[in-house]
Amino acid sequence: MSLTSFIKKADIRKNIDKTFNKPSFSQSNIEMKVKPPKAYSGKDYMLIGTAFDYLFRFYLKHEYKDNAKDSHWIAHTSLYLLSNKISNIDILFPQNFLKEMGIVIPDMEGFEEVPGVENHGGFIIYDNIEYDKIDFDKIVKYIMEGGELTCSSKIEKQFRRTFNAIFNAEKVYNKYVKDGKMNEEVIKAIIDLAKIDDYLRGRKFNETLGEYKKEYIEDLKNLYHAIPEQNNLANKVYLNPTFGKGSKLVNGADADLIINDTLIDVKTTKNLNLTAKQWRQLVGYLTLIDFQNKFSINKAGIYFSRYGYFYTFDACKIYNSDEYGKFKKWFIDKAKS
Repeated sequence: MSLTSFIKKADIRKNIDKTFNKPSFSQSNIEMKVKPPKAYSGKDYMLIGTAFDYLFRFYLKHEYKDNAKDSHWIAHTSLYLLSNKISNIDILFPQNFLKEMGIVIPDMEGFEEVPGVENHGGFIIYDNIEYDKIDFDKIVKYIMEGGELTCSSKIEKQFRRTFNAIFNAEKVYNKYVKDGKMNEEVIKAIIDLAKIDDYLRGRKFNETLGEYKKEYIEDLKNLYHAIPEQNNLANKVYLNPTFGKGSKLVNGADADLIINDTLIDVKTTKNLNLTAKQWRQLVGYLTLIDFQNKFSINKAGIYFSRYGYFYTFDACKIYNSDEYGKFKKWFIDKAKS
């Protein structure tokens, strides 16, 4: 279960709708800046939505530098799941893997043979390394029992392709954060990450990894250029933040972005409207954030990337509701049950 799944439950859905009135949202004067290609299917829309999430994250990290606190990529989690499939090692404490990109190894003896790799509490952590010197086979050695693969050659190839794509994406990401040059190399790396995310969601490897449709590249370039110029006044930016114990309650809840005191979800959709589903998601985020008591949120909303438009509302619409205290207790109790 995740927050998305949790709020789909009939009783959760009905109680949110009964307790909080969805804001009216009419923006007929705002025109779409980036129209999607006519040939797009549902899968294309989903992939581009995920890819833009990564693109926006890259962009904000470049703009805000040290003020932007990044977290693990969903693609890292996919790599972790694939690492479980290539050996019969029982990997302990997988949640730690999500804090940094790394691979758990059963025996640290001789790990220093792997160039540029540091040992942090039994994890290999890749950070500030010379990517071209990484020897994939030496690293794989440490996630295998007895030095032998316990999976099919197909799974091994999938792991290798995923591993190499993420390494390349990290290298491209670090370069982009420094120079801010959004080019085809960056966009291709972002598309790779979006395809790798598929594995976490459906446990199915995307065989088109490494392939790039021209319309994808052009669409993402246009979405990038539609991003409103940032004033860089924010002193706290959280990219893909989670909500600690609040996230654990629903087995996973992460927002796209928090800028200062504003929670933002990103939607790459043709439609400029606040749907009931999106509203429930925002109510869920705000309730979990309040339960966790880590972030101070005064506004929430959605960035509609095809319109280059930020829609926000005052969080007090939720928090100051007469029924909020009762709703919060009920919501948390339901999540715990």
